[in-house]
Amino acid sequence: MRTSRFSSTGTPARKRSSAYAPGAAVETSYPHFGAFNPDERAIGYGIRAMAGWLAARAGIKR
Repeated sequence: MRTSRFSSTGTPARKRSSAYAPGAAVETSYPHFGAFNPDERAIGYGIRAMAGWLAARAGIKR
């Protein structure tokens, strides 16, 4: 059986910090939050992986 990487709310399951707290101020998100530092390499991997998955789900053949 496959386990989900997502919580019951549909968001990725991860440790919660004050930046992800319900009711957190808008200023805790990009571009206002000074400590925001996206991992662009990891985002690129995820986008490439998701593109193939979405194409397969849509029935697009290469």
